[in-house]
Amino acid sequence: MWKRVTPLGTLIATLLLFLGQSLEAQKEQPKLTLADSMDFRAYRSQRARVRWTAGGKLLRFNRSIQDPITGEIATAPKQRDSKKPERVRPKINTEAGEKLAKVSPDKKWVAFVRAHNMYVRGVKGSGEIGVSKSGTRELLFGELDWVYQEEVYGRGDFNAMWWSPTSKAIAYLKTDESRVKDFVVIDHMPNTLKTETTNYPKVGDPNPVASLGVFDLKSQSTTWMDLSRFEGEEPLIVYVGWSPKGDKVVFQVQNRIQNWLELLVGDPSSGKVKTLIREESKEGWVNRIAQPKWLKDGSFLWWSERTGFKHLYRYDKNGKLLATVTQGSWVNKSIIEIDEAKNQVWFYGNKENSCGQEAYRVGLDGKGLTLLTPGRGHHVISLNHDASLLIDNYSNTALPQRVVLRDGNGKEIREVYVGKMSSKFQYSPRKYLRIPTRDGFVMDATLIKPHDFDPKKSYPIMVCTYSGPDAPSVRDRWSVSPWHQFVAQEGALILQVNNRSSSGRGQKYVEACYLSFGQSELNDLEDAVRFIGKNSWADDTRVGISGWSFGGFMAGYALTHSDVFTVGIAGSGVYDWALYDTIYTERYMSTPKLNPEGYKNTSCLEAAGNLHGYLLLIHGTMDDNVHFQNTVQFANALQKSGKDFDMMIYPKMRHGPRHGYQRTHIRKKEWRALKAHLLETGPKSI
Repeated sequence: MWKRVTPLGTLIATLLLFLGQSLEAQKEQPKLTLADSMDFRAYRSQRARVRWTAGGKLLRFNRSIQDPITGEIATAPKQRDSKKPERVRPKINTEAGEKLAKVSPDKKWVAFVRAHNMYVRGVKGSGEIGVSKSGTRELLFGELDWVYQEEVYGRGDFNAMWWSPTSKAIAYLKTDESRVKDFVVIDHMPNTLKTETTNYPKVGDPNPVASLGVFDLKSQSTTWMDLSRFEGEEPLIVYVGWSPKGDKVVFQVQNRIQNWLELLVGDPSSGKVKTLIREESKEGWVNRIAQPKWLKDGSFLWWSERTGFKHLYRYDKNGKLLATVTQGSWVNKSIIEIDEAKNQVWFYGNKENSCGQEAYRVGLDGKGLTLLTPGRGHHVISLNHDASLLIDNYSNTALPQRVVLRDGNGKEIREVYVGKMSSKFQYSPRKYLRIPTRDGFVMDATLIKPHDFDPKKSYPIMVCTYSGPDAPSVRDRWSVSPWHQFVAQEGALILQVNNRSSSGRGQKYVEACYLSFGQSELNDLEDAVRFIGKNSWADDTRVGISGWSFGGFMAGYALTHSDVFTVGIAGSGVYDWALYDTIYTERYMSTPKLNPEGYKNTSCLEAAGNLHGYLLLIHGTMDDNVHFQNTVQFANALQKSGKDFDMMIYPKMRHGPRHGYQRTHIRKKEWRALKAHLLETGPKSI
């Protein structure tokens, strides 16, 4: 039998190829340029899309179909033709100012707003019914004003209409703006100035007055829910929905300073209202809760933070507590799926990892809590047809993606995919840390060191933060910021940390900021800097801080209330909370009348004379959220105090850059500031 011999030329070619690949691998990857740092595609992660097929029995891996257990290529069974939900495009005349169209569940009707009045008509344009007639700029029907959409129902969502499941009635808000003061935003670019006038309630000023009505299509009349007992509390209507049968309107009401919340049901025919649940806080505020999750037996699931941690509770239809479904010093984040036949609910929580997300299963009676996704990181799962298998798709600060097939109890069956990062540029990993504070609270943090890190040198520290209530800067999932990589590459330590009020660990910790924005947050950030500064390679005499919006406030607050920070870059910050809106600010700070010292102590304007170090202020002239007024007043206070600072304004820019040239200019301005005032001569030899 002849033995096959590899030709000498092939061996040489293979050897040269291997040698070339080895030499290529040893080449230093190029540094990012400033331009590269503005390209979010500079660092790509190879990711796979893994999901169940329509029947929930096979895996769809990108474009292939696999047997879930073996991973072998399989053929998906042909699905029976099923009728796709009819897509209804209602006839709406946008040229006539018609907007906010909302189609009824039976797809026969559409509700919409025109000239601040609400109408209903057939989806094909026939039979128009006027729900209201007296709408004006000061009296809105079926549409939200600025503060309700921004702080309650969700930025950009101005819709204030909710169809009943039966399509026989529609609930809506009437919002009286007559007492709300106007705020004017100016466009300076035209020769003749253009202005925008918005009803914008600043803290302590009158709020819009909202009423909840139910319009019945048959009688063509509105019944108003009786909220008379709340009049002295200046009530906010913060959620609206329906019972499953459509016989009750279900909604939530809070008082002005939001330290209580009631879940109510209203009778659409009489307007009578009944309280199912009342949540109260003596130490802080009550967050708006998601609407009840109704079960087939008439009971419902309800989230509450009454213990200081968000958990799930089961109530009967009359508001009687049946079971505490989850409990403990951690947060139940959201429901994945409910199986009433098995008496089980699947949900996401952070019991194992405060800045991560795991999936769990528990009985609706609170028994049998089971972790389904072991492994550090942010997990997202998908259950198969009978919940006997699940796809676990997760990442963490060191892992771009890992997809695992598990059985119904979380045991790993096989690894489906592991992703990798690819980039031609230098990359420094985000190292996950836990940092203790002066009183023992342990914060989640990440640190990026320069690519050519030398422990015999000392590097300045750059803190990039937001720090707002329950809004973590650090999450244990994969992400790469080319900007952070660039600044680290140029010789800075990039530190991000979850101070306790932004930690995501529960209301117990978030309330540390109550009545005094900035103080607790700053203490925690200072502790993080001091912790890193204990290392010989960290220079805690050169410390920068940057942020946008609440983070901009924190940068301004740090440089006027601390000598730890020597450089601050503050974008679109609230420099005095008396200048921001009622619903957001009063939730955390109460009113200036009830908390005058809190507003004074948290003001950058009041402390302008204490400015320490270099400060760069950045703001857009047409910011309709955090008004440019904040930066103008801060600049004036600094000038009165004889303090030097830099400021860059961006014409027509709102609360953030919308145009590429603005983003580019901001990054260049930030880089010049950091280079001149933080990095200076770069890392210093020890």
